[in-house]
Formats: sequence, C-alpha cells, structure tokens
Amino acid sequence: MKRELILEDAEGNLERIALQASEEALHYLCNSLLDLSHWHLVDYQHRLLNEGERHPASLAAAAAHAYAQVDVSSVLIKKGLGRFSCEMLPDTAAVYLGLCLMTSPRDEAIRLFDQLRAGLDTQLLALHKHGSPRAGTVYRHFWFLMLLCAAAFNRHIDLHDYCLPADMQPYADALANWDTENVDRVDDLASALAEFHVQQARNRSASDIREFDREDRMIFPYEILGWLRLREWAGRENPSAFSHPLMNQPLAWLPPEPLPAWTTRTLDQALAAARDF
Repeated sequence: MKRELILEDAEGNLERIALQASEEALHYLCNSLLDLSHWHLVDYQHRLLNEGERHPASLAAAAAHAYAQVDVSSVLIKKGLGRFSCEMLPDTAAVYLGLCLMTSPRDEAIRLFDQLRAGLDTQLLALHKHGSPRAGTVYRHFWFLMLLCAAAFNRHIDLHDYCLPADMQPYADALANWDTENVDRVDDLASALAEFHVQQARNRSASDIREFDREDRMIFPYEILGWLRLREWAGRENPSAFSHPLMNQPLAWLPPEPLPAWTTRTLDQALAAARDF
C-alpha cells in the first residue's frame, strides 16, 4: 500500500472536514474512513506476522474507523445525502461487524448491528430483494454474522425480504448450534468454518468471487472470532485450543476483553461536522 494514497490523503480529508464540512470535502469522507480502517488493519497484521509484535491499538483503530464509516453513512443517508459515497459491500460490512465484535463492548456491537440491519433496506447495503434480487446471494459469511447477531441480541431479520445464498453451509450448522454448551462440538464447527475460509481465500479466475479473496482477509478468521465473542457474551465456554491450523496462527487472536476506545480529535471533529452538515 502507498502511504500517501491510503493514509496521508485520508487523514488530510478528515482534517479538511473537521475545519469545514463542505460538499466537496464530504464526498470523500466515507472512502477516507474505509481507507483508514484498511490501513490500520493491515498495519496490525504486518506488525504481528512480519515483526512478531501484537499491537492492539492498530486493531482498535481499524475498528474505530469502520464503526465511524457505518455511523456517518447511516446519518447521511437519513438526511438524504447518500450521494456522498455511502454505499458498502456486504463483505466490507462483515469485516466491520467482526472487528466490532472482537474489540468493542457489547452495547456498541449491538448499535453497529442495528445500523447494518437497517442498512439492508437503504442505500447503505441495499439488499432488499425488491431492489437488487441477487445482491444478497454473495458472501454467505456476511449473513452468518448478521444472523448470529440477530440470535444473540434478540433481534429479528425477516429473511423473506432478502435473497440469501442457496447454500449456507458450513455456516448453517454453526448458526443452528451457535450457543451449544458442548465445547468439542464448537471445535468441530470452528474447524469446518476455518476450512471453508481457507478454501475461499483465492480466486480461481478473474471472474470468480471468493469470500476471503483479499490479502487482509485470507488468514484473518474474523467471522469465527466474532462468533466466539458472541458465545462469550452468552456465557458459553469456548475451546482453550483449536484443531484447525487457521485457528492456531497469530491472527486468530480474540482479545480477552474489549480494547480501550480509540479515537483522535480530528476524527471526532470530522464526524461531528458531517452529522451537522
């Protein structure tokens, strides 16, 4: 990644919006938050995999910018300002939800889930079958995390309103047993999910779409870690060790508790300016 394109340009956009949320500057806000979340996630992974250093602040920063992008997109769409690049792909939403579950308190995860659930019917995700009939049939791990959260947070998603993937395995089994008290069963389910993750990590052709075909997601099992966090919040025990290799590498780390909140004055000011625009 080029620092000036991903980090410095995005931070510059936030500084301009913090000073004055002009229409020209606001157009780049959501993309800048996307870039900053991506930058900090890759920085976290680079430090961990290449330098052997776990840097939770980078993970928290990635989650904070992800949360901010969903938040400001939802606000702008409600104000009729969705033209400011507020759309989000389901796989990006899945990463954001996974990051929030891993790093944030339960009430923040609930709030993010509620925003994404509302976004199914708005410009944010636009997955209602009356709008884009096949849009929801890609990225089954997105629906896995959404339906997990619905079950764990006692929320409802009317699946008749959306087109889901015809085949939801291996996630269907994990959804049906998400809060099982059988720890060995959890390891078996995690192994099935991890094997699917690995198999979906690389494209076979230019027209192929895979669940985890981006480098920052290939060995980052955020969807599995998100499930394990929901189990913790439900008072269920998770395995102390896992059988699958994907769950035995550095990126398969679930923080033992919510990470300290991450923000900067520039980010806070930019978000406030966007909300008041």
